[in-house]
Amino acid sequence: MSRAGSAGQRKLSGYSRDDGLPLSGRFTHKLAMSGTPFRNSFERAWGVMRFLWPELNGVKQVATANYYSWLYERMTHQDIVTGKDKKGNLKTAKKWLKERQPGRLMAEAPCVIQHFRRTKCCEFHPHGFLSTEAPQVIRRVVELDPKQKKAIEQLEKHYMTWLDNLPLSADLTITQKQRIRQVCLGVPTLEIGFDANGNDVTTVDFAPDCVSPFYDELLDILEETAPEPVAVYMESQKFARTVTQKLNADGIPSFEFSGKTVATRDQNLAEFGGKFRVLVGVISSVGEGTDGIQRVCSTDVFLEQSVDETLNTQVQARTDRMGAKGQVQRFVILDDMGYAEGAMEKRLRKARELQMSVRRAV
Repeated sequence: MSRAGSAGQRKLSGYSRDDGLPLSGRFTHKLAMSGTPFRNSFERAWGVMRFLWPELNGVKQVATANYYSWLYERMTHQDIVTGKDKKGNLKTAKKWLKERQPGRLMAEAPCVIQHFRRTKCCEFHPHGFLSTEAPQVIRRVVELDPKQKKAIEQLEKHYMTWLDNLPLSADLTITQKQRIRQVCLGVPTLEIGFDANGNDVTTVDFAPDCVSPFYDELLDILEETAPEPVAVYMESQKFARTVTQKLNADGIPSFEFSGKTVATRDQNLAEFGGKFRVLVGVISSVGEGTDGIQRVCSTDVFLEQSVDETLNTQVQARTDRMGAKGQVQRFVILDDMGYAEGAMEKRLRKARELQMSVRRAV
């Protein structure tokens, strides 16, 4: 927000992109409001600090002018291998991990006001700002189809091969980790492989008639909660499309809320609880700024959760927020093998650790 040349800033602020004055220098008083201001990446705090206190731009101050100086001062990091370039050379990047001294930035910022849902935060909210009880979380564990287990085995071997061709500093990307978990959603159509440079090009898709124990469990939940409106969440847009198709085919009026349905989703949201009983939402699309769901339903179902915990927090707050109908009933569907909770990722990590031990021994 402190960069005058930001096209995004120009578009959102309503000012001409030719106007060179950044927003941070335009107003005498500024207020940044967000329940998750940095999301899951602490490095994003730099932009917030630059917007609020651009004058505190000296070395070691909260809004140090140079982004990378700010990162090196305040965060821990490690170098990782991300793949290979067209010539076969290894590509590396710095992976910024966490705040070097947790809580330091908030302590040094001139003014920080925090409010909590159900914990004392100020004189106005001695018990938090929500009067409803905390969500009731119900875990439902289902058995995967044999074809799903076979697909998971294929992915395990594929990613182990991918990692074997790279140094031990390599790691699975967020996309790869999420793809592993998505196989739990239903029997997928898998395209597994590498490109000419050895980079992963795996894709996961779901046919409208795919076998899905998770979907079968969802139907049971919808029957138990009928006729109440229900919000269903997952990270995979492809499976959100498939679930919406399946529900409508089964006579349950539903609509998809994702980046693929921008043209219709707001109008459909206005009819949620009336024309539509089920909202099938992609976590990243629903989580950021969507309001009104809490006034329609108090039941949500997670077929899948994001590897980005902040996105999970954001989407959970769509029902558990001010104006809610009552206590939220939250169903979380998991597989019996633990894959949805990251069991495969843990096994891959252990395999890599064993390789590292063997190489060191040699």
